[in-house]
Amino acid sequence: MRRSIPALSRAAATLILALSTAVGVPAAAQAGPAPSLLASSAYTLTQAEAFVAQSGIQVEPTTDVGGGFDVGWFTPGDWIAFDLDFGATSPRTVTTRLANGGVISGTIRYRLDSPTGTPIATTLVFPTGGWQTWSTVPADLHASATGVHRVYVTVTGGSGIDLVNINWFKFNA
Repeated sequence: MRRSIPALSRAAATLILALSTAVGVPAAAQAGPAPSLLASSAYTLTQAEAFVAQSGIQVEPTTDVGGGFDVGWFTPGDWIAFDLDFGATSPRTVTTRLANGGVISGTIRYRLDSPTGTPIATTLVFPTGGWQTWSTVPADLHASATGVHRVYVTVTGGSGIDLVNINWFKFNA
């Protein structure tokens, strides 16, 4: 069973935002309602832990090549969001570095502008043999994306069970 964290009051959230700005937390690390003008290129490798907003996940050290961190404990309803610039031409594919130590399969969906927005790509999640046993999985886009968007990464599959860890992803022309 997942632990729930009580919602913050608007005043408390405003105070936390003000304090995080005052102590130098980069604006990209603060959740916001709309894509930043400083969006990253969708065509460069995006580390999953570099999200600008999230719901329900946790960050952990990874044993994947290159070290660093991954994002895990994804269950249906959880998401991470990134401000990405696709430029004038839509990508054709997305590549995702993932691990699944369970026995349940599912999908990772890349959605524009909302955690429930229309998916532009769907990546299959399958058991890889461990939560730190990594596989690189390509997927075709089935909708176009141009310009700057907040991209939400969501999952589908088993109910209430951890489905996948994500280390990184990259859109490809």
